[in-house]
Amino acid sequence: MTEASSKKVALLSNFTIKGLDNQLRTSAKQYGIDIDVYTGEYGQWQQEILGNRLYEFNPDIIFVIVDFDGLEDQIEMINQLALKISAKIVVCGYGAKRKLDEHFRDNVQIIVFDFEGWLEQVGKNDNWNTKYRELGDLRLHPNAFAPLARELAAYLIPLAGKTKKCLVLDLDNTLWGGIIGEDGLGGIKLSPTGEGAPYYEFQKLIKGLKERGIILAIASSNNEPDVKEVFAKHKHMVLKEDDFAARRVNWNNKAENMRQLAAELNIGLDAMVFIDDDPRNRELIREAIPEVEALEMPVNPAEYLRTLLDYKGFTSLGITDEDIKRTGMYADEKKRRQFKEQVIDLDLFLRGLGLSITIQPVSGAHLPRAAQLTQKTNQFNLTTRRYQEAEIKNMMAKGEKVWILDVKDKFGEYGLTGLIIVRNHEFWEIDTFLMSCRVLGKRIEEEFFGQALNQLKKQDPKTIIGQYLPTAKNEQVKDFYRRFGFTKRESGREGIWERDLSDFTFQPLDFINTDIQQYE
Repeated sequence: MTEASSKKVALLSNFTIKGLDNQLRTSAKQYGIDIDVYTGEYGQWQQEILGNRLYEFNPDIIFVIVDFDGLEDQIEMINQLALKISAKIVVCGYGAKRKLDEHFRDNVQIIVFDFEGWLEQVGKNDNWNTKYRELGDLRLHPNAFAPLARELAAYLIPLAGKTKKCLVLDLDNTLWGGIIGEDGLGGIKLSPTGEGAPYYEFQKLIKGLKERGIILAIASSNNEPDVKEVFAKHKHMVLKEDDFAARRVNWNNKAENMRQLAAELNIGLDAMVFIDDDPRNRELIREAIPEVEALEMPVNPAEYLRTLLDYKGFTSLGITDEDIKRTGMYADEKKRRQFKEQVIDLDLFLRGLGLSITIQPVSGAHLPRAAQLTQKTNQFNLTTRRYQEAEIKNMMAKGEKVWILDVKDKFGEYGLTGLIIVRNHEFWEIDTFLMSCRVLGKRIEEEFFGQALNQLKKQDPKTIIGQYLPTAKNEQVKDFYRRFGFTKRESGREGIWERDLSDFTFQPLDFINTDIQQYE
């Protein structure tokens, strides 16, 4: 997490949290995120919601840390806050977790942090006590501010687009105890109880990550038949072979295997996390590929579970259908690669895919995925602006054009993989245009952008402008506008591009079946 980002954070509470802001800055910095913090007036969290200063600050995320007593009134106050601002709201409430979950379950803007569960982990008796109220209206002991800040700062990771996408795993003494090539199927340790229990529980946690949309891959020094036997025959394997989107089971250098995995999965090396029990392999990866995060693993496998639970790089703000289907989508991609190897040129490959796309106005059901695309897409992203669901919803309410792209071919669904946001002024302004990496290389971006411009021209053939905001990852799109006849108006890296739509015509690509649903 090396590329610095900046976010605005607000802290509201009904008890003393002086000093938490500094701890939060420190924790955020460890994730490569700089933050500007607004701390509400002491004991005035409801007045802050009713006033103006909080909204003038315009935070990206608000942490509401409250000792709930008048529950219904306090819940209503949080509802008012959500109506007034598009920021993500994280509620840290003592004494009301179940009620808060029930009330905010369907509100994608609000996250309920398990404050009481966290207190149990850090030691409730030592850190939460009514006797502290005599010491300046404390509820939470200042010693707990640092661990709380680490938990809260994790929510900034997806906001800054820094969530890791892939977990690459060793096998021997990582997913099971022992070495399969030496100990054999009956000799490795893996079971719900006894010596194999730490590995069994570790696999269960990893399975949960996969179900949340984290890509799983294998990098193991082993013989392929031995590994296949474990997956096929060991009765206590929680993880199955098809849970892994890619595998490198060989005796090659693990750094080279890691690069190959990234290329196969079409993700950046900095989106990968590596787990291996061998410190030499971890050090190899750190030296050869510093972009990959090699987790420092404990010697005792009983501590593996806590190590991964404490790791915050996979933090997300929600789960979409695309997350749940992701591993299956990579299986479909493998079939596409095999098909590509059978044809003689790119044109035949594209025509043989049977590509079909739907371009549709974003609806309420699309909002979580639309926001996630802005938060996760880094490479094919012209402006890399990060948005929350509520912000996109507000744009739609103002009449801005927000289209989302759904793609499929004869091998399966790619899902919702593209987004364009166009603001309507005296000219059209392209606020966002992005595409998921997994649909690139098929000219779908041309079809999506060209069709969108055709629709804008039909509504009003006025000037359209767009901006390219360079980052460390999006250089591939620096001249994208030029392909559609835009002229660069300003020199330098951050240029403004424009063109008159009155003479624009895009001829749809004949190998893509396109359904574009117009705004009513």
